[in-house]
Amino acid sequence: MVIGEHASPSGRIQEAARFDITVTTQVIESHQLEYFGQSQTQYTAAVTIRANDLVDGAMVVGPVSTTVQYTAINLQRNLQAATEGLARQLTRALKTFLDSV
Repeated sequence: MVIGEHASPSGRIQEAARFDITVTTQVIESHQLEYFGQSQTQYTAAVTIRANDLVDGAMVVGPVSTTVQYTAINLQRNLQAATEGLARQLTRALKTFLDSV
């Protein structure tokens, strides 16, 4: 994560190390899919991300959530697509926060 184009490399590391990023996932529901004589479980899960400032303990981003549906076949692809959007939101919010302090 690069925050601030003009920051020194050590300054960027200090900024990034200032935050505790927490990602949680909770299965909301599941059901069986039946196709071509096969059966597979489809899950719907909530993925939540938040960032806490380790300097004062305040939550500076989030919680921001999204839902994702997946099976064993598409778990990685679907979860990656869902978390990429959350990561972009987190990066923008952290940049805004750091610009304000």
